[in-house]
Amino acid sequence: MYRFFRVAFSGCITLFFCCLSLLTGFSAHSQTRRDLNDNWQFQKEGGAVEQVHLPHTWNAEDPFDDEPGYFRGQGIYTRTVTLSAEESQKDLYLKFEAVNQRATVKVNGVKAGEHKGGYTAFYLKIDEYTHAGENELRVEVDNLHDPSVVPLKGDFNFYGGIYRDVWLEVENEVHFTKDTSLGAEQIYLTSFDTHKEKGGLQLRFHITNTGKEQEILQHLQIYDPGGNLVHQDQVPVDPGMEISKSYTLEKPVLWSPQSPALYRLKLSLWNAETLEVLDAFQTHYAFRYYRFDADSGFYLNGKPLKLIGANRHQDYPGLGNALSNDRHRKDIQLLKDMGANFFRTAHYPQDQAVLNACDSLGLLVSMEIPLDHEMTDSPEFRAQTRHMMEEMIAQHHNHPSIIIWAYMNEMFLGRKLERDQKDIQTIVDFAKEMEGLSRAKASDRYTMIPNHGQLELYERPGLTRLPM
Repeated sequence: MYRFFRVAFSGCITLFFCCLSLLTGFSAHSQTRRDLNDNWQFQKEGGAVEQVHLPHTWNAEDPFDDEPGYFRGQGIYTRTVTLSAEESQKDLYLKFEAVNQRATVKVNGVKAGEHKGGYTAFYLKIDEYTHAGENELRVEVDNLHDPSVVPLKGDFNFYGGIYRDVWLEVENEVHFTKDTSLGAEQIYLTSFDTHKEKGGLQLRFHITNTGKEQEILQHLQIYDPGGNLVHQDQVPVDPGMEISKSYTLEKPVLWSPQSPALYRLKLSLWNAETLEVLDAFQTHYAFRYYRFDADSGFYLNGKPLKLIGANRHQDYPGLGNALSNDRHRKDIQLLKDMGANFFRTAHYPQDQAVLNACDSLGLLVSMEIPLDHEMTDSPEFRAQTRHMMEEMIAQHHNHPSIIIWAYMNEMFLGRKLERDQKDIQTIVDFAKEMEGLSRAKASDRYTMIPNHGQLELYERPGLTRLPM
C-alpha cells in the first residue's frame, strides 16, 4: 500500500491506495424475474389517487417551477401481484432498485420490511406473507429530512418516490443467496495477478437451500469477448457456506476505454441426480490492471492514460430522477461521444443501467455515497452511513468500470480551521472509519475524498494523509 495525492477533475481530489484489476457488469437469472413497474396506484400526502408507472417521482415538476422549494413529505404506492399455485410455493423476493429515501413495505397488510437511504437497492423475502391468487403490495415512502440518513445537504434535489425498477424474483428452494441485509446477490468476481500474459479470477458465491437436502453440482462456463468457450468445469458444492474458487486465463483480452472487451460467465446449480437446473446466473466481466502515480498520472494496463470526463446527476426536465434505463444509457453514450473516458457519479450510487453502459462503452468510474457537506455526530448517522457504503460496494462490486470508491464530498466547505475545530475533527475521525471500511470491503479499488479547492483546509487536519 502507498499514499499519493493528485489534483484532477473539476477540483482538488484526494485519491488513496493502489489497486489491481476488477470485474463485471450485466447480470441475469434464468429463474422467474417479473417486472413490477406497471399498474401502481399512487397517492401523495393530501392528494388524489392516480395511476402511475415506475420509475416515478412526485417531484417531477415542482423543483423546476418558479416557486422556491419542492414537496418533501409522504407518498403511498399500492398494487396487486397475482401468484400461481406453483409460484406461491417458491421462495419469493421483492427487489427495489432504489426508493428515496425511506420505505416501509407491506404485503397483504403485514410489514415485510423497511429501508433507509435513497440511492441503493434492497431485497425483501416475502413468501411467508403471500398466497396463491391476488396479493396486495403497499409501499409507504417519504423524502423528509432525517438527521440519521445521508444526504443532509447538497447541491441537488432530494426527489421522493420509487424512482428505479421493482422486481419480483421467484426462486427454487436451492438458489444463489440474496444478501437481504445489503441488497445484493452473493456472487462476487475479483481479478488478481492480472497482466498481459495472464488473468486471475476469483469467484465467490453462496448457496441457499430452504428445502430438503440434495446433492448439488456447480457448472461454470467462461466465454471470451469473441464468444469462444475458454473454460468450463462442473464440481459438487454444499449449500450454507461460502464457496471460493480461483481460475487463471492465459493472455487475456484486456478491457480499456478504447477496447472495452467483456468476457461472459455462466454459473448454474444443478440437481446432481436429475440434472435439473435449479438456478442460473449470467454476467459479463473484464480483465485489466491500473494504478495512479503522484508524479506521472494514471496508468491502465501498463500504459499512461489521461482521464477526461465529467460529473453526472440523474436529473432530467419533466422527469426529475425517475429516468428509464434507456435514458440512463443515452446519457452515458453522450459522454462517450464527446470524448470522455471517465465519469463521476456525483454524488450518489447510480442506476445499474448506468454502470452497465460504462462497462460496455468503456468509461472509467468513480462512485460515491451522498455524504455531502454535513454529517450528524450520532451513532445512528454513523451506522447508517457505513451501511450505505457497504451496500454500494456489495451491489456494484462486479463492475469493471469502477476504479474508485468515494465516501464524502466537500466536507469542509464554508468551515474555518480555528472556528470549527470540533466539527473538523469529527469529520476526520469519521473519514478514518470510512477509509478502514472501504479497505476491508474492497481493497482492490482506490478511495477518494473530493474537496472544494481550499487544499490547506484538508491538509492541516490530516484528511489528505489517509489511508493510515
